[in-house]
Amino acid sequence: MLKGILCSVLASFLFGCIYYLSVFMQPLGGEALFGYRMLFTLPLIVAAIFLLKQKRNFKEFLLTLKQKPKLIAVLLVTSSISSFQMWLYLWAPSNGAALKVSIGYLILPIVMVIVGRLVFKEHLSKIKLLSISFAVLGVGSSLVSSSGISWESAGVFCLYPVYFGLRKFYGIANFPSFAIEMFFMFLFSSYFITLADMDFVLSQNPKIYYLLVLMGLISGTALISQIISSILVPINVLGLLTYLEPIFMFAVSFMIGEKLDESSYFLMFCLSAAIVLLMIDSLNNIKISKRAVR
Repeated sequence: MLKGILCSVLASFLFGCIYYLSVFMQPLGGEALFGYRMLFTLPLIVAAIFLLKQKRNFKEFLLTLKQKPKLIAVLLVTSSISSFQMWLYLWAPSNGAALKVSIGYLILPIVMVIVGRLVFKEHLSKIKLLSISFAVLGVGSSLVSSSGISWESAGVFCLYPVYFGLRKFYGIANFPSFAIEMFFMFLFSSYFITLADMDFVLSQNPKIYYLLVLMGLISGTALISQIISSILVPINVLGLLTYLEPIFMFAVSFMIGEKLDESSYFLMFCLSAAIVLLMIDSLNNIKISKRAVR
């Protein structure tokens, strides 16, 4: 399990590196960045099918798609959501929205808990209920204040639950479906590559192609590390590790010079308390699981 935990930490760290690296890609826009990221990442995902011995599972999933064509439509929807999220992730740091997106990722786990209860009838512990109360208090206070909740934050915590919910409801939360999504995302994003004026970009940023290849390698390595961790680490431990990515994102946001508005202090306090409570709940679940094994 230690190998899986290290892979999860590495994935979160590398995603944070991409968040930071996108700042140095100017004047290339977020849409083109998304396209080039997919161009250089897709070959690594294809390689992962063979390296992680997923070839048989991939063929079986293709057969499932042939038998259930409506799953293709579902994958197109999930791919569209992923495409938007990937664009937003690359666009935000260069457009003064890194903290707003980071806040969205911080709110996301709480929203996922609420969706799990309302849609999938998952059990809510007292600690989770308290966590939700803190989150609602923070978000509610932000809504009634002048600051409100930005569209960047809402785009993360509103759309990702739809993404994960669809994958869970249709039973496609697996690597083969993820690989198909990546292929669809590549098709979406390739259009934006053709729109980029690379001669102009190259004149302003001579190292752009090196940076793009580096971003692709980091992205592919992060995704493969994330996949390996999902295979090796129990779901309750994996849930605890997912809180690392927002922490790295906040660190990058502060590193590139963004600052929290004073009106957001109470929101951050409430969200931090909510996340700590969720982490405590996850640790309690891990302890219970260990006792059950004994």
